[in-house]
Amino acid sequence: MSDNVILSHEEFLLKANLNEEQMAKWLKLGLVVPAGRTARKAALFSGSQLEIVQSVRALLALGYDEEEVARIVRKVGLPASAGLGGVVPEKLRTVGELAQDCDVNPRTIKHWEDKELLEPDARSEGGFRLYGPAIVDRCRRIIDLQNVGYTLEEIKGVKGLLDDPETLVEALKADPRPAAIEILEIQTASLKERIEHVAASAKRLDDLLKRRVKATAACRSVLSKHQKAQRDDK
Repeated sequence: MSDNVILSHEEFLLKANLNEEQMAKWLKLGLVVPAGRTARKAALFSGSQLEIVQSVRALLALGYDEEEVARIVRKVGLPASAGLGGVVPEKLRTVGELAQDCDVNPRTIKHWEDKELLEPDARSEGGFRLYGPAIVDRCRRIIDLQNVGYTLEEIKGVKGLLDDPETLVEALKADPRPAAIEILEIQTASLKERIEHVAASAKRLDDLLKRRVKATAACRSVLSKHQKAQRDDK
């Protein structure tokens, strides 16, 4: 099985035919080693670890116990892992972790995927979706664009706004087309206009808020005087 295949903890147990107790012991002895962990410390395994499991079982079948196999492993070493498809495991997030980081529901992440606004950086063999750190920024940009009035359909039409500006420059270097510049300028102008409208609304609402705070304080003062007058009448 390829090193680039990613397996979650549960998928690895199933593929390796290990139970939780065996897995805990083998991890402690260093007989299996996670290729990395997600941002929330969930273990991920590469396909090569399944081959290591078979090697360990072969040694056990020869009569060695697990501690002896562990000593052999420490002396001889384990096969090097090529990683997980070029994605740094420690930076990966599950859909639940991504949703938590962005303060949205996991169903929202799936909905954005359906709208073709997001795409997982990697998937486990069982379809376990994993996302790199850039996806967090992309999700936050979707939220920010919605906050200034963009619908998801509009965002889909201006997906370039979700990309890092530096990425756009590199893409243009690879394919320098005047039309691409025009699209960028139109999208940028539209975003600037939306931000200006929101800023103007925010200023008006801030002025209203200040007036309401003053009015609330005045109302409390009126009520206090009224209550005092009622007590004095008694």
